[in-house]
Amino acid sequence: MMGEESVIEAHRLTKRYGSTLAVDDLSFTARAGRVTALLGRSGAGKSTTLRMLLGLDHPTSGRALIGGRPFRDLERPSTEVGAILDAGWIYRYRSARTHLRWVALTGRVSLRCVDAVLEQVDLAYAADERIDSFSGGMLQRLGVASALLGDPSMVVADAPFDDRGQGDIAWIRGVLAQCAREGRTVLVSGRSVPEIAVLADDLIVVDHGRLVARCTTDEFIAQAGGGMLKVRSPQLSKLEDALRAKGIPTFSSPDQHVESEAEQAPSLLVAAANRREVGAIAAVLELELSEVATSNSTLEDAFMNLVSGADGTTARD
Repeated sequence: MMGEESVIEAHRLTKRYGSTLAVDDLSFTARAGRVTALLGRSGAGKSTTLRMLLGLDHPTSGRALIGGRPFRDLERPSTEVGAILDAGWIYRYRSARTHLRWVALTGRVSLRCVDAVLEQVDLAYAADERIDSFSGGMLQRLGVASALLGDPSMVVADAPFDDRGQGDIAWIRGVLAQCAREGRTVLVSGRSVPEIAVLADDLIVVDHGRLVARCTTDEFIAQAGGGMLKVRSPQLSKLEDALRAKGIPTFSSPDQHVESEAEQAPSLLVAAANRREVGAIAAVLELELSEVATSNSTLEDAFMNLVSGADGTTARD
């Protein structure tokens, strides 16, 4: 059941690896029906935090709670939280269907769910192919299928946008947004500010394992310098047509005809309040968003300004 109990919480989480402080007194909450993003540079402690939440690593101190309980205390974890992690753990010499049947059996999930989830992630056509023949995008879809097999009320995704093609990025962005619309709690880590900006409702910005900022994405955009977003895409005309069809005004970008911009994808301006619609439309149409920025400064600049004052040794990612 999804609702108030579907909350992911970190309470003063700390993790040391020898002399390295990977996560330093980190607290935050991810709530149902919202996408919460753990945003930070490579080495900020994001993956270590998620591993503690998922019971894959033990905190040096503090508590990591899934629905009010440590992961180890969940009776049927696969029906409460689905984890989208690196696909390296998947045994590559099975078929996709056999792998999901094994996941179902170990998670005490009905085998009838296997075919349904293969359809859900558009892998039914490859269900009986060996996983070692899969592309990176197909592996990610299989990982999503494994996470959603138990119909969990919470979903955790570790760096789903890193090193992906634009089609794969658009697809996983759409999946995570749909999970939130269904009332699930979604916690996603990442270092790609534009992708996070069009997906997340709430941001937890970390650096060197420490909390730097906790705010809504709208607040983050406002801090970045204005009420307009500059959106750049190689398929800009399709995006613009779709936005206007939804009644969302678009405006010409003032740098559109600047000579230095000639080699870049074209851009337009959209009110920052419409950022969610931009992300949703791009996901549905599988359009590349090569830049999402405020009209005065890029979101990456705002992010770097937030973390520029942090010191300390580099944490593990």
